[in-house]
Amino acid sequence: MGAEARALELAGYDGAWSAETGHDPLMIVAGAATTTTTLELGTGIVVAFARSPMITATMANDVQLLSHGRSSWVWAHRSSPTSRSATRCRGRIRREDA
Repeated sequence: MGAEARALELAGYDGAWSAETGHDPLMIVAGAATTTTTLELGTGIVVAFARSPMITATMANDVQLLSHGRSSWVWAHRSSPTSRSATRCRGRIRREDA
């Protein structure tokens, strides 16, 4: 994600978001934070019920420190085994020249 995030930043994008699909989204955002300086970074979703609250909070804080405050994410929670909801933290991402 680091090289891809840097390429997005150089192409004029405001931000990049990771999703919880095949890898831990906080790790992907942390990798992107080490190669970018202005790109807003975030997660499309972080499934909270599957993680330890303490480890999740520590990882989220580490990402915030690595990105110098440029990270944000969306938390998902389950109120039952078949329902999930999420809330978006920030606005849409766009290219500067769009």
